[in-house]
Amino acid sequence: MVLKLYGFSPSTNTQRVVLVLNELNVPFEYVTVDLSKGEHKGEEYMKIQPFGCVPCIVHIWTPSRVKPATKPLFRMMMASFSMKVELSATTS
Repeated sequence: MVLKLYGFSPSTNTQRVVLVLNELNVPFEYVTVDLSKGEHKGEEYMKIQPFGCVPCIVHIWTPSRVKPATKPLFRMMMASFSMKVELSATTS
């Protein structure tokens, strides 16, 4: 997996991201962060997303380096995946 999506399924923001990723056929791993249990404020999650926000997309560039996606980075990543999907559809 290249992308990891941390989210809370009742969240409409998480649902939007899942919708876009599925629509673009982008493979991703979904990790549930239960807001009702306060998992977004837990020490482990705060290492990934220092502000405790969900959803959070993590693009795994290399195994030792993880980069949380900001909104502009998310848009760039989705545009990149979208272009790859369009190119592969036209070349097949």
